[in-house]
Amino acid sequence: MNKIDQKSSFMSRLTETVNNLLMRNETVLVLITIGLSVIIGSINSKFFTIGTIYEILLATVVWGIIGIGVGIVMISGGVDLSSTTIAIFSAYSATKIMLAINPDAPLILLFLIAIVIGGLLGLVNGLFISLFNIPVFFATLATATIYKALMLEYIGNIYITPAQMPQAALDFSRTYVLGGLHVSVLLMFALLILSYIILRYTIVGRGVYALGGAPESAARIGYKLNRLKLSIYIYSGMMYAIGGVVYVCNSRLADPYDLMDSRLTVIAAVVLGGFSLTGGKGSVWGVLLGALLSTIIRNNLILIGISSDWANFVFGLIFIAAVVLQAFNTARTKRRTA
Repeated sequence: MNKIDQKSSFMSRLTETVNNLLMRNETVLVLITIGLSVIIGSINSKFFTIGTIYEILLATVVWGIIGIGVGIVMISGGVDLSSTTIAIFSAYSATKIMLAINPDAPLILLFLIAIVIGGLLGLVNGLFISLFNIPVFFATLATATIYKALMLEYIGNIYITPAQMPQAALDFSRTYVLGGLHVSVLLMFALLILSYIILRYTIVGRGVYALGGAPESAARIGYKLNRLKLSIYIYSGMMYAIGGVVYVCNSRLADPYDLMDSRLTVIAAVVLGGFSLTGGKGSVWGVLLGALLSTIIRNNLILIGISSDWANFVFGLIFIAAVVLQAFNTARTKRRTA
């Protein structure tokens, strides 16, 4: 091969690589986030301060952690509508239990109680879905309604005030590192890394992708699908619970009505992050990118004089664009493999 042919081949591969990158949701998200940040920062210089960046990360934490669980379910081929209900159920119940047992106990107890509750609620989801073959959308819509009724009827329907909150939860809400970064941001990144390792490097993680992409093939190669589904929903329930505890701690109160109507916000952020609604595709880092973009649009466009209603309008347009891009990529992949 002469130099001209080598150069032509190199340029062809480079062009294909760039095109593939530009068609990825994650790349589009990064470009949109950078573009919005430049626009906001050029109008209001306060946006490009460490304090503002830390605030954006803090505002992203709860959606990022809950989004991990929603994203894993979505990779497996389902859409979980019980995520935020499990989050507040677990956090509110754990807070009441800790106050009854020992209000001065360390924070780890609050997290452990919530994680157990969240895991059990996720297990119930998994049992309905795996044993009765109920579609995830309908099963989790039903369980979300049931969990909400059970919590309000038997656990409590009155919010726990800051004065009543466990001291460890209040201390957590005031803990900052690295000159102003809230400690919950580090927790979010730790959970993202843990989930990335599980999905990327373990047999269970590969099974999650196989279940969403081709469940028949996953069964043929030896995966126990029902057991795998149970693992997915237990783990997701635990993520929801952790997100709920972080929300309650940072809010410095536990309100059983909080988060209930926020499930679509989380799902939208996850889809923005590149997760396919049909399963088999997605990365936990996409959850972070989707949650970051959602936070910037909803919380920071006000810095340049855009009302919250128009911010939601912009977010909706970007969400539609992400879904259209997914559909285009799917169609393009089918044409290539045809």
